[in-house]
Amino acid sequence: AAPFTVGGRWVDLAAPGTGMRSLAVDGGVTADPVAGTSFAAPLVAGLAALVRERFPELTAAQVVDRILATARRPAGGRDAALGLGVIDPVAALT
Repeated sequence: AAPFTVGGRWVDLAAPGTGMRSLAVDGGVTADPVAGTSFAAPLVAGLAALVRERFPELTAAQVVDRILATARRPAGGRDAALGLGVIDPVAALT
């Protein structure tokens, strides 16, 4: 979990939010890695869209269940910072 993570029992899932690269306004990518929930949340949303595309018969709830079921689990089980784990796009799509 990132140092700025606000953990709690409301956390169901985690996604990378540090060391990320982004498109730069003037073209190319950012020079320095960026961090924050504004980078983690789109990864989860994008994964949900990819799962819907790959498995169009799934309901929205089933997409959520698939993403949660395929997350990489924390060593100690569910925890306040990572919830059930970190998204695993390859596992969710295969």
